[in-house]
Amino acid sequence: MKKLLILSLSLLLSGSFSFGQRSCGTTDHHEKLVKQNPQIQHNLDQINHFTEQYVKNGVKNKAVVTIPVVVHVVYSNSTQNVSTSQIQSQIAVLNEDFRKLNSDASSVPSTFASLAADCEINFCLASVDPNGNPTSGIVRKSTTTTLFTDDDRVKSNSTGGSTPWNTSEYLNLWVCNLGTGLLGYAQFPGGPAATDGVVINYTAFGTTGTAQSPFNLGRTTTHEVGHWLNIYHIGGDQYGGCGNDQVSDTPTQKGGSTSNGTGNGYGQNYGCPSHPLVRSGECSGTTAEMFMNYMDYTDDACMYMFTNGQKSRMQALFAAGGARASLLNSGGCGGGTSTPSYCAASSSNVSYEWISNVTLGSINNNSTANGGYSDYTNISTNLSAGSAYSISLTPTYSGSTYTEYFKVYIDYNDDKDFEDAGELVYSSAGTTTTVSGSFTVPSGTSTGAKRMRIIMKDGSISGPCISYTYGEVEDYTVNITAAAPTCNAPGSLSASSITHESAYLDWATVSGASSYTVQYKTSAASTWTSATTTASNYSLSGLSASTTYNWRVRTNCSSGNSSYVTGSNFTTSSAPVVCNAPSGLSTSAIGETTATLSWNAVSGANNYTVQIKTSSSSSWSSLSASSNSLNVTGLTAGTTYNWKVNTNCSSGSSASTTGSNFTTDTPAPVSNYCTASSSNVSYEWISNVTLGSINNNSTANGGYSDY
Repeated sequence: MKKLLILSLSLLLSGSFSFGQRSCGTTDHHEKLVKQNPQIQHNLDQINHFTEQYVKNGVKNKAVVTIPVVVHVVYSNSTQNVSTSQIQSQIAVLNEDFRKLNSDASSVPSTFASLAADCEINFCLASVDPNGNPTSGIVRKSTTTTLFTDDDRVKSNSTGGSTPWNTSEYLNLWVCNLGTGLLGYAQFPGGPAATDGVVINYTAFGTTGTAQSPFNLGRTTTHEVGHWLNIYHIGGDQYGGCGNDQVSDTPTQKGGSTSNGTGNGYGQNYGCPSHPLVRSGECSGTTAEMFMNYMDYTDDACMYMFTNGQKSRMQALFAAGGARASLLNSGGCGGGTSTPSYCAASSSNVSYEWISNVTLGSINNNSTANGGYSDYTNISTNLSAGSAYSISLTPTYSGSTYTEYFKVYIDYNDDKDFEDAGELVYSSAGTTTTVSGSFTVPSGTSTGAKRMRIIMKDGSISGPCISYTYGEVEDYTVNITAAAPTCNAPGSLSASSITHESAYLDWATVSGASSYTVQYKTSAASTWTSATTTASNYSLSGLSASTTYNWRVRTNCSSGNSSYVTGSNFTTSSAPVVCNAPSGLSTSAIGETTATLSWNAVSGANNYTVQIKTSSSSSWSSLSASSNSLNVTGLTAGTTYNWKVNTNCSSGSSASTTGSNFTTDTPAPVSNYCTASSSNVSYEWISNVTLGSINNNSTANGGYSDY
């Protein structure tokens, strides 16, 4: 996602900002962190894999999660030092939005009304600090830094910000002056603990004080906390739109365009569109965009829902083994999360009819009228996952007979309710006598004790948590045991983190697997390369760039092997351009003051830099060469020289390669003639010499003349 720079230079320099369109720095921030440490992306991939399994298994957390929040107000002037009431207004918005208590929840169009979710997440301003002392949950920090960006400097005392409280126990939320038109950014789970949290611009925080329209309803913080809870932009952050936000019940959407100012070009919408919104070139199968989702880019007044799918992704973080499950044990709010329990169900009158016998497996329980509800969870039977069972239920009457209806529920996933798919295991027609039926325990059911609820009522039964007049409710325990061992094939195959030479393959863990065999090959090859791993993932290396690969995986169990399951093909990226160092250095045409330096041409070279010096010097002289040779002049005769050369490419420069030393020629020696002269020319001298073209007349010149 590209941050939109919507400010004039004068506003940027002044540090006073006015926002016209939503901007979020979370994706950019994540990409920077991954560039610094690729392990962070691997961490997030693992969290997403965990989330996929959580959603696939239909697990739910029935207790409402309460997250303690510490707000760090980092200010360089009094305006930025937002008030306590403004902070409280933001906490109130979070609690409304994540619990579907927001007043505008009724604005969700009927198209999406069934998808709108109560995420069952509350927020409190921390009342207990990490040392166990009472606190307001607000840290105020004066700073000389007038403008922060998404570089995390606001998150440390040493860089002008405020150091976070224990990020495994608190949501750290920083409020400061963010520059470059940025409303806020968050850190996805799996990143560094020292920087975990959410940063919000002081002009987009809460609903009072410094909050500026159209981002003055607290939805920027709702949006960024959504990222912190592992929710992506609804448009999927794909250029041109139609990206994947990893949620099944949000529509794949085109989003607005930068060309007409309706969106950011990456699947998100600006402003306040009207429903139904269908963009030109809309994504396949989409009849309306969900611009009112908190994870779009619309104005605060036009976003007012999360979906059930987004809720499931959030809740996965708090499941056993989840990335933010440690928050459940935080004492920051002055107490922990409530313990889940089963709903109540009972009749108010058993004077006329009641359940007299239940038979299932080893359960054969005869009973009398017991006040409308009987807890027989001390009575149990073993049921094997994947196996079918018969159950019989008998009504009894004190006098006249009545038509009775039965329903039997089993909490297979042990989430303290009977509402998940497949948990209604038997439903009878109206009867006055014993009824029998059968059901099959799902093969993937986890082992252990599960609660079974049996309801008998003299009319239709609306659900497992009812209070009614005539009939009876009884609860029992069924112990789910492991199914007969089978070696299932892997599922949920995916390839990610693909580079020019490597790829990360993973798949869903198979119960009972001792190992997995991975096979891969290029799409043009007929021979597979095999590897074995005990983990449900495998990292390929040494791949060829710009090449399409096929891959498949099977499960190996003690009882045998599964069939191979084929993953989607993937293509490695192009190899990065390498600026190679020159080779084949040589020296020729060495004279007294000149020499020709040569080397092999390097592909992709723009030019070369040659450095030369005398062997006794420590300083190099640099020369530029446009080809792979250079004629050097101005050298000193009879002198030994060192030289080296490096390649300059568009992508950078290579290391230097050193050539062999060379010595310039020494000049030929000059011979001197002996001297000859007379000492007196007063009486005679040579007056003429004639030879060939020489005809020189001269006078007395001191005994010697050099003609």
